[in-house]
Amino acid sequence: MKRTFSAFFSAAAALFPSASEAIIVYGESNGQAAADYASAENPALASVVAVSDSSAVYLGNGWFLTANHVSISDSTFISQNGQYAKVSHVDNTLNSSFGADLKLFYVDGLESFTSLASANIATADAYSALTTVSFGAARTGNAYNLTYSEGTHLTLAGAGYGRSDSSALDAETVASDGIKGTVRSGESSLFAMQNLNGAKTLITMAEATPGSAQAQSGDSGGGMFAQFENEWYLVGTITGVSPNISTSTAIFGSYGEASLTYGSDGRPNGVDTSALLENSLTIATSLEDYAETISSIIATNPIPEPLESAILSGAGAFALAIAARRRRK
Repeated sequence: MKRTFSAFFSAAAALFPSASEAIIVYGESNGQAAADYASAENPALASVVAVSDSSAVYLGNGWFLTANHVSISDSTFISQNGQYAKVSHVDNTLNSSFGADLKLFYVDGLESFTSLASANIATADAYSALTTVSFGAARTGNAYNLTYSEGTHLTLAGAGYGRSDSSALDAETVASDGIKGTVRSGESSLFAMQNLNGAKTLITMAEATPGSAQAQSGDSGGGMFAQFENEWYLVGTITGVSPNISTSTAIFGSYGEASLTYGSDGRPNGVDTSALLENSLTIATSLEDYAETISSIIATNPIPEPLESAILSGAGAFALAIAARRRRK
């Protein structure tokens, strides 16, 4: 006999997630987790850049998406794979209109970024296909055992801190280092989807299995990517981690640490996931509700074309000349 339960995720520990840190991958060194721009295995990784000691994702047409709490101005530089460019324009519509911890910015002159690729925001069908971890109970004789099935595997990518060289690759508690700027990535299954502070969020848990990823310092603005019908899509922007102890460490665990709860009849009636909240969680703002607005903004060019600038400049000079003649009269 097997019974299945929906996971109950307590939001209390994640209502106020700290700003996210950087990608640490269980069982992999910093070099092994670094993005390989010569590989086409996951082209979405080439969309992630470093910006202002944090991260951002390139959406095309010069536009990048990051977390709103990342400090960016027209004097900020982005970097990727030894290439650099300066931010030209910042658009705060997603925060000012929706209160989302999201921000767009534009970079003019990306010709030197030969390794950069754009990411597409997930379609409605891709979001509908996402599944979270599910728990169940299997009966053997008179005893019940917890079972679980992992959710959709998501790729986390950011340019923040990596693992400390002193931490063993199979350590369940891993300290971060102080070097940012290299894009690293790994996979984690989708733990929960829920509203936090009015925004839809995607939450993954750091698992003690090879390749599982956890965000660390500098990964804010990085991406959560999902593969759907053989295409990679951006489903969320990394905006935080939980619990607070995980801001300088990654704590890896197992969904098997959850426990069954029982009714008065002695049969399982649910699952207690509170023990899982002691492991590190990566929290991303879902882009599902903002996709249309983002698409309309990135279709524009906020920097006037050279010819347009020249026409505007000429018109301004002409107007000044007329004003000067009138004053002389």
